[in-house]
Amino acid sequence: MNKSNIRKIAFIIIALCLFIQVFLIISFGDYKQLSDYGEYIKLAQGCLDRKSWYPNSANMYDSYIFAPGLVNYFILQMKLFGTMSVNLWLNLFLNLGIIYFVYGIADKLFNKNTAYISVIAYSLLYSTWWIVIPAGTEVPFLFLSLLGLWTVVKQKSIGCIFLAGIAFVLANWIRPLVVIFLITSVVMMYMNKAKKSRYVSLIVGFVLILSLIGAASYKSANRVILQSSTSGVNLAYTSNDKAYGGVASSLLSDTTNLCYIKNANSYTYAQKDSIWKARSVEWIKAHPAKFIGLYVIKIPGLFAEDTWPDRAVLPGAGFIDKFAHGQIPLPEFIGRVLLLVSKSIVFYIICIVFLIGLWTKRKEILSSKGVILIPVFLGIAITCIFSVSPRYHYPFLFAMVIWAAYAFDCYLSKKGGKE
Repeated sequence: MNKSNIRKIAFIIIALCLFIQVFLIISFGDYKQLSDYGEYIKLAQGCLDRKSWYPNSANMYDSYIFAPGLVNYFILQMKLFGTMSVNLWLNLFLNLGIIYFVYGIADKLFNKNTAYISVIAYSLLYSTWWIVIPAGTEVPFLFLSLLGLWTVVKQKSIGCIFLAGIAFVLANWIRPLVVIFLITSVVMMYMNKAKKSRYVSLIVGFVLILSLIGAASYKSANRVILQSSTSGVNLAYTSNDKAYGGVASSLLSDTTNLCYIKNANSYTYAQKDSIWKARSVEWIKAHPAKFIGLYVIKIPGLFAEDTWPDRAVLPGAGFIDKFAHGQIPLPEFIGRVLLLVSKSIVFYIICIVFLIGLWTKRKEILSSKGVILIPVFLGIAITCIFSVSPRYHYPFLFAMVIWAAYAFDCYLSKKGGKE
């Protein structure tokens, strides 16, 4: 395909994506945020009313500490603008940044054709269109993570590498999965024979801001809190007799299940986290085969669909959990599944091409190009230890898109050569 033509197509598709996002913001901007997204806003508003940051002493007996970086980001928005409506537009601009980073990373590791195909595919995803709507961790987390990764890939100055460290720790403050980007960055630096000063710069940037976050949380909550504390409950969801692999918040009120903690409000978030982890480990020891079986099942579940962002404002969140526990009938469940599938066609095509690319380009997996696969493999490995939801594939979907684009570009080049 002619490079000039594919470049034009890329700009047209990005413009179309931008138009759809603006339309969605105008159409759904005033809708109430549901599920976790509404909870983030509620936490931010509570802290604003108490004239404090998150977390503070009032949050010590919550079920868990929930995305502290994101909640404080929302508090800042409310302080500056007096509303959360601006978050939709901030998501739009950050998402444009994400698309730019996807292009830049693909261009550096592969070539411009792969970069253009990557942004075309990424901009056609249903989740990319809707991602501006949820008041969630996804957009700010991925923007900061890709900012750090892009800086490392581009082999910027030591000062920029220092800023990459800052971007990574802020991303981790929002969502504790930045390790997949940190490891990818370190491997890239090693393969590029980076000087020790670059590693030091990355570490100093990371540790400096991490220390400031710890100091700030100690001042407001009288304890050092560096990230979310949801690992215990998410492990418990998938380590019990009624587990099916997904998020099962209904089990928290099931008095017969290990997820249930009697008089939970009398325990701090840290104590509850320890209880869930201890119970989960005991269950896993007693049922290793079932846990491994669930782990395997969770992998396809992670990629079941790509429509999750619209459930921030549209009804339907948690319907798999409800079906698993007999709360909705089979015909309704099938109808909802078919609707999700129809909206996820582009996503499924990308997944198929990605898998084909893993086979056809298998000899390059251990090359410098294959480094882009680290977030995918590591992301799946870590995520599937806990309960999963289709939205949990979002942090590493960009890498799948890039590898699929590379495989498709190679196919086009090969086909063009034969002709």
